[in-house]
Amino acid sequence: MKQIVFNNVRVQLLSESVVRVEFAKGGKFCDGNTFFIPNKADYKNNEVTYTREEGVISFGEYKLYIPENAKSLTGVRLEKNGRKIYTYTKLANSGELPALDRTPEAFAISDTPRIIVPEGGYSAERRGEYKVEENVQDIYLLLCEKSAKKLRKLYVELTGRPELVRLSTLGGWNSKYYAYTEEEAKQLILDYEAHNVPLDVMVIDTDWRSCENGWGYDINTELFPDMKRFMDFAHAHGVEVMFNDHPEPVKGTGNLLDQNEVAYRNEKLTMLLAMGVDYWWYDRNWSVSLNQVAPEYSRYATGMYAYQWITREYLESIPDLNGYAKRALIMANVDGCNNGSYTYASDLSAHRYSIQWTGDIGAQGDWLRQEIEGAVYAGAELGLPYVSADIGGHNVDPSDAEYTRWFQFGALSSILRVHCWDQTQKGGRMPWNYGATAEEVAHTYQDM
Repeated sequence: MKQIVFNNVRVQLLSESVVRVEFAKGGKFCDGNTFFIPNKADYKNNEVTYTREEGVISFGEYKLYIPENAKSLTGVRLEKNGRKIYTYTKLANSGELPALDRTPEAFAISDTPRIIVPEGGYSAERRGEYKVEENVQDIYLLLCEKSAKKLRKLYVELTGRPELVRLSTLGGWNSKYYAYTEEEAKQLILDYEAHNVPLDVMVIDTDWRSCENGWGYDINTELFPDMKRFMDFAHAHGVEVMFNDHPEPVKGTGNLLDQNEVAYRNEKLTMLLAMGVDYWWYDRNWSVSLNQVAPEYSRYATGMYAYQWITREYLESIPDLNGYAKRALIMANVDGCNNGSYTYASDLSAHRYSIQWTGDIGAQGDWLRQEIEGAVYAGAELGLPYVSADIGGHNVDPSDAEYTRWFQFGALSSILRVHCWDQTQKGGRMPWNYGATAEEVAHTYQDM
């Protein structure tokens, strides 16, 4: 990897299409992986031919100009064949890409605030501590040449690819905000089998836990006297299990990167993964939530990072006989989406965490339209390949005809997770609750 230093400004030609320009923070440059840029080593063997003159670096069709005796990145500019295509400006943390038809010649992202990730990451056994650096000037220019496809390729190579899901993830889900008993949960699995409707993942929402306010990690033994027994039953029937978690911060911790928070979250999540939980649903909390690392960082994206890391580390500790670990997956809220409405820019890291949920939504036609449009937007401009909607709506029953349309959308989208809360009249979003036509359509579309 080529790098050129002009006093306090360093330019790294990571590849022919990715250029890093960094101002020395406190007189020092950063070489380690960071939260936003996790795989710098992937570029270490790249060699880009360039020439250097006073204040300018030339490579290919490009010239990068660095102001003399710069005290910041102000004045840095990039030209292509003599035409200016980028001038440095301070950027906010944003994981929103331009619309496909508005792709620029060069797209800039900023690694700020910069979180230095210790060796071992979000592990209680890690070496060192996380370090948060505010007011950093550290930009990456993606030379995408107005190609939307190239921009997205460069973007995920630099900031991290979404996790691949399991085949079961792409099957049928059942979800309901409901206080199941062990026997009711077992019976639902048997009902799916009796109706010959595929069920691959079952969500046990917040009432798996014993705490009255929905926090903590103790099992509600009044509902599930033997949770391990239920897990074994579900797995024997080919059904994976997701637990919903509304996490509260550990008292006395400043943010979710604090040592005590890391140790607690690792202990509790791993305890239940060992019991048989297959997925964690890291849910947005309305009354309490994990503490932010910095104002510019989304508590939802950093929470996704923590839950994904813990799940992956646990599963990699128990590989199968061939040495392969099950793919580590979580579900979380789409960062920037409030109950179906996209209201602010997603965090730069959020696209890395595969399954993301759009929030509590209604059931009628306008809500379905919104979810279809949102799924296209999230895929094209946020880089989210696996967006999960409450199929059938959360808090109002759809008509039988509306449910049929919802199910068709769910089957043709990436995640087919029917869902509702416990106060709907139908008692759940199972296809057989919506008449013979809905059940027939569900079979047809799921069989595809």
